Amino acid sequence: MGGAQVIAWLLVLLCGGAGAYCAVRLCVRRAAPPAHRAADATEAVMGLGMAVMAAGLTTPTGVGVAVYGSAALASLVLGALATGDGAHHLHHLVGHGAMVYMTVVTAAAPHGMAAM
Repeated sequence: MGGAQVIAWLLVLLCGGAGAYCAVRLCVRRAAPPAHRAADATEAVMGLGMAVMAAGLTTPTGVGVAVYGSAALASLVLGALATGDGAHHLHHLVGHGAMVYMTVVTAAAPHGMAAM
């Protein structure tokens, strides 16, 4: 296994672990405010999506754009409604926008994420 493959799989583990942690946190913190639970959900989507992309897999373009686009919209609404730490949600907006962009770019690439 080459150095780039090791780094790619470490990235899969890191992003997948972060996404799984956020998903577990979403399930465990049932008494948390809805804004915190929504942030946990969007973080889980982003972490697991990055793990899928780092593994070299591609999602269907429409599905990826719908999932990451709706997470971006949720982050935008949370950032607009937040009192105090609204910038936290706005940086998620940028991250989800990047996920939408990467979904479209990898679909257009001849060999998907492997071409990157």
